[in-house]
Amino acid sequence: MHFQTLKLPSFNEINIRYVHLQTDNEKGKDKTIVIIPGFFGSIEERYPLAQAFSKYYNVILYEPRGYGKSSKLHVKGIYDISSYANEMREIFQVLNLQSQKFTIFGSSLAVSMIHQYSVFLAGEKPEPAALLLASPAPKYREAGIFKRIGWFPDWLFSLFQKIVFLWLKITRNKKERNDVKNAEKRFYDNDPWVQRRIAIESLGAVDFRGQEGTIPYPLYIMSSINDDFTDPKDAKRYLVGNPLSEHKLFEHDSHKFIEGKEEALVEHINSFLSSKIWKKELHEIVH
Repeated sequence: MHFQTLKLPSFNEINIRYVHLQTDNEKGKDKTIVIIPGFFGSIEERYPLAQAFSKYYNVILYEPRGYGKSSKLHVKGIYDISSYANEMREIFQVLNLQSQKFTIFGSSLAVSMIHQYSVFLAGEKPEPAALLLASPAPKYREAGIFKRIGWFPDWLFSLFQKIVFLWLKITRNKKERNDVKNAEKRFYDNDPWVQRRIAIESLGAVDFRGQEGTIPYPLYIMSSINDDFTDPKDAKRYLVGNPLSEHKLFEHDSHKFIEGKEEALVEHINSFLSSKIWKKELHEIVH
């Protein structure tokens, strides 16, 4: 992997780590897939997906602030969904995505960042041709817990978070317990202070209920019937009034249904993009 770094024009203390894969496929050299990892995610975690996409398209995979090796500033108020949406816009502009067709792939919390970008910055350049959303949730199931994190001083919350992880491992089924253990490991491998701010400012604050159908771009929604962190029923509400969209339901997988299935998933997505998106101009698909 060849890692690169860019600085945000509006906040040059923030360095964003990313990788840029260029495809050898002649039909896809003018098209780009932007991949944003979910909460606790990293470039390394999503690199197999990026490699699978690069068979067809150029790929940009980046870590938002607070993720992976991107900047983790101990500053309150910079880890909310609006800040992440503005960060997306600046990254897309710096990487000159307005000069080509592109789509955005996001999972878990990244879906909320993309939703904010799509609705509140709609019409601003650059605009995506479609959105590829895994495990969308207008409001997260554990939002109440995330909100309460801010009530505690750091030393007390360190104890509280251990209790939360223990509670999640006890109350979840076997497959979901593995997901919780993985999340716990990623939490402690990263900066716990920053992860708490993301939980407080984003996970606990996101509430797009009643706005699921407001995204003006075609959607490819992916969800799992056994997802214990998001409700797969929410996916149907995102599709309302969006005729070019599709929904793929994974019936025997948990929240992390992408891992190990990257190649097959990309084949489904490529079929969707080839048949419904790339053949049209942007003004024909944005509603």
